Amino acid sequence: NAGPGPITVDLSSNSPAAASPVAASIVVPQGVKTASFDVMTNAVQARSYATISGTANSITKSKRLTVNVAAVVSTTRLGFGSVTVGTTSAPLNATLTNRGAVPFSVTGISLTGTGASWFAQTNNCPASLAVGASCTISVTFTPQAALSKSAKVSIATSATATPLSVSLSGTGVLPP
Repeated sequence: NAGPGPITVDLSSNSPAAASPVAASIVVPQGVKTASFDVMTNAVQARSYATISGTANSITKSKRLTVNVAAVVSTTRLGFGSVTVGTTSAPLNATLTNRGAVPFSVTGISLTGTGASWFAQTNNCPASLAVGASCTISVTFTPQAALSKSAKVSIATSATATPLSVSLSGTGVLPP
């Protein structure tokens, strides 16, 4: 318990770029063991960590805080298996979700890689994805020969420095 009077606790972060206490200090009233304080997180380009510390009477207590990226893609691999040459597979879907505290821009969704021409994608992603919202990226595979091909869906957003990606694979087979 704080005493004989109130105690001032100085707050700090080892990584203010990821997260930091809103106030530099808090006052714990006499007779009280705990006090709450707010921590502000910032948009990060990759999962980041910040250690938040409170120091009073030369005693420091710390806790590690994880700050996650706002943009998350639910499926990172879509496998189409064997598809008859010249036919189009059923679509497989990946979901882009905003798990952050502010909207982010969806700046581009494209197919990349040497086998990209055998895949097609459509999506219902808006230019700005609201907090808690999701959109669907639907991909099909149309083999042109009896070969295996791979590619990636590249998803560029303002929430990540490096585009998110979904690996694609499929094999063309000759008709029976």
